Amino acid sequence: MRRKRLEISIVTRLVSCIVLGGVAVSLGLGVLQLHHSEDVLRTQITQRVVHSVRLLQARLRAQDDAITESRLRNLLQSHLVDPRLRTARVTLDRSVTASLSDWPDLGRQHVRVWHLTQNAMTRTQETGLGEMTLVIAPFNWGQGNGMLEIVIDGPAIREANRVRVIRELAPNWLFMSVMVLLGLMMLRHWFTGPLTMLMERIAAHSGPDAFYRVAKRTRGEFGQLAEAVGGMLTRLETTTDQLRKRERAFESLYQHAPAALINIDPAGKIVEANHRAAELLDLLAESILIGSPVMPFIKAEDRGLLRQAIDRLVTDHSARCEMRLEGDSRTIHAAVECVGERDEDGQLQTVRLSLLDISDAAKLQNELADKSRLMNLIIDHMSDGILLVNATGRIAAVNQQLGALLHRRPDALIGGIYDSARFWDELGVADQEMFVNRLQQIDADVQRPAQERFEARVGTFLFQSVPVQDTLGDSVGRLWVVSEITSEEHAQRLLDQQTTQLHALKRLGQQLSNLHSLNDLMERSSALLFDLLGVEAIGLAVRCDEQGRRSRQLLNRGTDSYLLEPNEAMLSAVERHLMPQLLSNRDVTLWPDLPRQAGWSKSFEQAGLTTLAGVPLTGGKDPHGIIWIARRGGERIERHHIYLLEAVAPMIAAQLDLLELHRTLHQMRLTDPTTDLPNRHHLEQEIVKLARQTRSTWSVLMISLDHFETLYETLDFASLEHLVRSIALSLKRAMRKSCIVTRLEGPTFGILCPSMDHDSAVAMADRLRQVVSEQHFSLPDDRMWKLTASIGVSASPQDGQAADAVLRRAGDRLELARRAGHERHHGALCCQCHGDGATNPASRAGDDGAPVFELHAEK
Repeated sequence: MRRKRLEISIVTRLVSCIVLGGVAVSLGLGVLQLHHSEDVLRTQITQRVVHSVRLLQARLRAQDDAITESRLRNLLQSHLVDPRLRTARVTLDRSVTASLSDWPDLGRQHVRVWHLTQNAMTRTQETGLGEMTLVIAPFNWGQGNGMLEIVIDGPAIREANRVRVIRELAPNWLFMSVMVLLGLMMLRHWFTGPLTMLMERIAAHSGPDAFYRVAKRTRGEFGQLAEAVGGMLTRLETTTDQLRKRERAFESLYQHAPAALINIDPAGKIVEANHRAAELLDLLAESILIGSPVMPFIKAEDRGLLRQAIDRLVTDHSARCEMRLEGDSRTIHAAVECVGERDEDGQLQTVRLSLLDISDAAKLQNELADKSRLMNLIIDHMSDGILLVNATGRIAAVNQQLGALLHRRPDALIGGIYDSARFWDELGVADQEMFVNRLQQIDADVQRPAQERFEARVGTFLFQSVPVQDTLGDSVGRLWVVSEITSEEHAQRLLDQQTTQLHALKRLGQQLSNLHSLNDLMERSSALLFDLLGVEAIGLAVRCDEQGRRSRQLLNRGTDSYLLEPNEAMLSAVERHLMPQLLSNRDVTLWPDLPRQAGWSKSFEQAGLTTLAGVPLTGGKDPHGIIWIARRGGERIERHHIYLLEAVAPMIAAQLDLLELHRTLHQMRLTDPTTDLPNRHHLEQEIVKLARQTRSTWSVLMISLDHFETLYETLDFASLEHLVRSIALSLKRAMRKSCIVTRLEGPTFGILCPSMDHDSAVAMADRLRQVVSEQHFSLPDDRMWKLTASIGVSASPQDGQAADAVLRRAGDRLELARRAGHERHHGALCCQCHGDGATNPASRAGDDGAPVFELHAEK
């Protein structure tokens, strides 16, 4: 363990790196020094050998013929004194041979041969130190020749040089070792010592005081580091103490919580519980619950409720349910709140159950519920209306019968403020003032009961009032019982009213079925509804797309039906505020009193209308508009008014759908389906309108594409339609906005130009001819087709006032232009043809450089 800690410590790694670095540097310097010395030695030997051989050659050439072997040996010894030369020998005419020592056997060794000339000249620069070198130098002697041979032992020289270099480097290595040791000692004192001290404190899990002591003994960065570590540990201990205190507080809170708390794992076993849980289940200690499954403590019939609540925790933060628990001696009704505890990934780990004993509350609630159901059953099945008002003046209870009398839901009335002056308005009491005064007198008497009979619009009612008091005799409210004493009369009157309304609806449907214009529909429907409903005002607002108008409106107030343009205030109020509000709701909207904050209420108040109801006219896709009814102050919009509005609105909407369908069919009959331009019928209708105007000037131009038969045989149907649409678009862009461009048939177009005389029409024809000639069309064989057109022009009054005559003359002149040569226009008054005559079928280059062909049909 100790060795492993030393190996992984930062001090050991740092010292090892320094030592290994020093060794690597020393070895590198030694290798460099050795290579350098070998290079110098090689050069020195080469120069020494060349110098010695040159001197020997000169001395040998100067010897006489009587030279002996001993003299030759002496010459070799005197000139070859370098100990790095192993041996040498001289041979004279292969008869006299002298050597310094025994000549080695060079046949078994790798020998490098170095040839020198008679003047000791050589081509190589140096000898080799890795092998034996034989130097051969010939020379002339007397009348013969000689050979000087020298053997250089390169390996021995290299080994001697290495020994010398190592001896020279030994002091340097010793000095470097001493410096490394000094550096290690300084490193230990300044760096590794404090660092080791810090590491030991950290490994020993020392407290902050130990690090503070290290900080006092150590200066510099390590002291600051030790002080920072001590401060961090101090803060950590403080935080840990706080967390422990909070944990103990939470544990105490968990154990002594007013509710029973149980934590269960995904397997359904209890992993934690508090004292209250053990007390709730009649157990001695909460430890009995730990490790036990939770389901046996729940009645079998209610176990599914807990599973459902836990399943809801997958998506919800918490879930609630009520169930029955099995104690040792009793059954406990408990309200359970389930809260999921999740990990960092959001996965559900445990579920905390908070159990609250509601056994007594559940028992009391069941008893009260049973009594309440019995009382409500009795009250709701009474034939009389029941109203209970508490001491604060608020409605405490209302039965179904009274809600039916007032046409309001009982649950909507409960909790509201009881106002005797307005609460009974729906009954329509005949003498309202006397009725209100009498009810207020009855309310003021908190001791005695009372009863009164009142005639109402819907019948005769008997009001009975009983004061309600507590056990001390204090008033806590008042009970009203309303009995209808003319139910048969009321039933018969209601039947007659419904029969009358049904007949009126039938008559309304019959009269609206034969209308074919929007104005007739609005006037007729408003008049019939005014008579049917019997209100003070009926309004119709229908959406339209006319320029500058968003809707068309009509108001009927009994005297006349008139458009609302004179009344700008009401027009703006209905169009901008009331209509969007009603169109946002598909049902009938009723305002018993006009809302003060609405932008449209002020206009209706100025007209004396205070009660309003409206319904949208919803058709097939989008709503067409609205219909609204209004009454003056003191009058109310009854429920049968609402029913009639709901019944009439679909009838008017369906009639509006029929009008829209007729308009669409008429528009389709006057429109060309290929180009979406008006067709011949539309052109004839517009010409008839202009012809009826006296002293009017207008012109007709008929344009036909030339050689369309050839295009028809060359192109497919889709390409022909695309060509016709592009020409129609070009013509429409070239004309004035007031002109009407139509498609007559095939490649022929008609243009009606109001307020354009004959000369202007001829000029326009020339410009249209140029517009068409600028169009080029690509054929399937990649050739370009140049489009041309012939034009016929007629004008009124020069060509007459009759519409058919002017149109016929335009067609005749179109035919004359075709016969005169294509790409022409013809007008009777000008008596000349404009254009460039018949086109040359030769090819020419288009604007983009592609060949353009003008093709013509054969005559």
